[in-house]
Amino acid sequence: MALPLSEKKALVAEIKETFESSDIVLLASVERMSVAEITALRAKLRPETVRLKMYKNTLVKRAMTEIDPDNPAFQKLGESLKGFTLVASTPEKPLVACKILSDTAKEDERVRVKAAVFENRFVSADGVKELASIGSKDMLIARLIGALKSPITRLHRSLTSPQSNLVLVLKAVADKQEKG
Repeated sequence: MALPLSEKKALVAEIKETFESSDIVLLASVERMSVAEITALRAKLRPETVRLKMYKNTLVKRAMTEIDPDNPAFQKLGESLKGFTLVASTPEKPLVACKILSDTAKEDERVRVKAAVFENRFVSADGVKELASIGSKDMLIARLIGALKSPITRLHRSLTSPQSNLVLVLKAVADKQEKG
């Protein structure tokens, strides 16, 4: 059953808002999945502030055209709009969204990541897998801190090691003189 024009316009406005307010918008194909299974996927994404919704492909294309008809990222993304398409978006955790959808695609062959727009650039399905392998922002920060801390720790040990060795030698000499 066809949607009334007013509802289509409201959905296009919603899709535009999704693209404009999100760091990443992912497209995923879901074939032969029940509503309950898609709801379970939504439940997995929701705690990470990732929104998952299914729109008609023509409405997504219309929204992208209204945002920027000459945007090459949108043009490439539009080529991925075939079959049943889920639109996943998040305003704050793009790498987590990539990871969850990529992991779900590995576990269930009915889910397939098609493509994404990340920071206004087109990302292929393989690119989404690479983004998923990077890890979360917190993990990247922890790695950076560890990398920065390691040389400083080694320098500290190098500078304090001769002093502590000298103290140990002097203590051993003092102990030897007291005994002998």
